Amino acid sequence: MSKEGATTVHLYHTKAGDTLEGIAIRHRVTPDVLRICNGLPPSPFLLPGHTLLIPSQLTLTDKAGYQTYRVQEGDTLRSISERTGVPLTLISLSNGLGDELVSTGDILQIPDLQPRSTQPKKQLGLFSMTPLPLPTGAHCPLTYQGTHDLRIDAAGNLHLPPLATAREQTARQLFLCTLDGAPQILPDVAKAIVKSEEAKLRILDQLAMRLGPAGGDGIIFDWPAMRRENEVAYLQLVKEAGRRLRPMGYVVGLYLNASSPLCKRTSLLADVCRQLDHLFFEPITSDRKKRSLLSPLVGIEETRQAMQKAVECLPPEKIWLVLRPAAVYASQGRAVVKLAPHTAMQLAYEHGSPLMRDSATDLAWFRCPNREGGHSVWFDDVKSFVGKLEMLEHMKLQGIALWEVGAYFPDAWQYLYEMYETRFEPDPR
Repeated sequence: MSKEGATTVHLYHTKAGDTLEGIAIRHRVTPDVLRICNGLPPSPFLLPGHTLLIPSQLTLTDKAGYQTYRVQEGDTLRSISERTGVPLTLISLSNGLGDELVSTGDILQIPDLQPRSTQPKKQLGLFSMTPLPLPTGAHCPLTYQGTHDLRIDAAGNLHLPPLATAREQTARQLFLCTLDGAPQILPDVAKAIVKSEEAKLRILDQLAMRLGPAGGDGIIFDWPAMRRENEVAYLQLVKEAGRRLRPMGYVVGLYLNASSPLCKRTSLLADVCRQLDHLFFEPITSDRKKRSLLSPLVGIEETRQAMQKAVECLPPEKIWLVLRPAAVYASQGRAVVKLAPHTAMQLAYEHGSPLMRDSATDLAWFRCPNREGGHSVWFDDVKSFVGKLEMLEHMKLQGIALWEVGAYFPDAWQYLYEMYETRFEPDPR
């Protein structure tokens, strides 16, 4: 550890695939500082085993609340976490690391958790669509668990599991209500239902009779491809479902995304929300002008702008922030192939690709190896995930809804488990 007010210097031995930019990002310095300290040319070619002097600004005065730790041979991030008693995800966040790989001689910031020990965990509503893969040994309870087992056909008939199945989770189960049919005919299916009073009454009656026996504690309406002339009738159906089902003890919610035309019907939406328990809102946009020129994913700032518009006309205490964490191969700002975020990080480190962060979106990315034509990989990591959680807390939203959990990475669940207590909804029935 350095003396008070002093700057330490440690050695770094380069590995295959290392670049000056990548080493600078990892050690929180600039490439120019490394060039000056090591007398390197403007564009150095680093060979494996090259020794670099790395200046460190980690001091007792300017990093209050942290200790410094020099990585020893054989150390891993997990073993350091176990030795210090500091959660692995907090060490990762404090040092900008994407996985558990550390190198001998690295200097890490280790957060001092003593000030946190007397503070209770923050409350968070947590929703997840099934399946629910958790890290080994971790337990992350849910407020609600979602399932895709409810569909409605063009005649207004419900398709549900015949009987409730045993559930290990203690969370209340919400059925996602979608339309049955090929994507190109969904607008016609929606029209056939909302233009028929008989079909709408059949839906409401069947929901009242069959939700409970099927194991459902509530319903979330998600009808895609709604034509403009049918939007008002659809929202009126959702409102009537809330009016009839909520007194029976069922939860009623509505899914929307920021690019949906329904979001323009602000006064009607506000009226419908009075009969709803929850609004699941996804901050996606199809407007390329509002996005980073490179990233095909939605970053923190875009998420913040979308949610600010939502809370201007809708009650924040009923809004859930929907996230579909993802990773993609990208070419010219367009997604080519989808990946899981942990797969993307593994690829980066296997090929020695330095991780970078886009200032416009705060998303991580790296240049894709073994691909033609300037491909890159973009992904949500723990830092962007935490940034969206902090925004949720600031806006006092109801909770976070992870819509495609299977695409996410274990560190996200570990962070939720370590930092939050789940806000449970009691069953009124």
